[in-house]
Amino acid sequence: METLQGLPSLNLNCCQKISDNGIEAITSASPKLKNFSIYWNVRVTDLSMKHLVKNCKEIIDLNLSGCKNITDQSLHLIDDNYQELEVLNLTSLTDQAYRKMEILPHLKFLDLCGTQSYSCNQIFL
Repeated sequence: METLQGLPSLNLNCCQKISDNGIEAITSASPKLKNFSIYWNVRVTDLSMKHLVKNCKEIIDLNLSGCKNITDQSLHLIDDNYQELEVLNLTSLTDQAYRKMEILPHLKFLDLCGTQSYSCNQIFL
């Protein structure tokens, strides 16, 4: 996977066979990722987000919407590790987690579609 070392963007949307182990392998081989999208994957969990924040420090655009097994724990990881984040699509998390999240200073777009009381809100900052 040496050819992935400089990869800046990866779209794994709807790739249902990708698991936490796959995310670990991909992110460890792609440390320069800036854009990561894995929309609508029901197999990835918070463990995938641990791999992402450990291996890819430069993420500025992150799409995890529709990932049903991502919990509030991942939101806290994102908040703690991606202060340069500009675009965030995270759904199916609790409203309480969004309220606890510190403001990411560089965030320009936040998609809250699927949260319990913010139903389909998109915020341009």
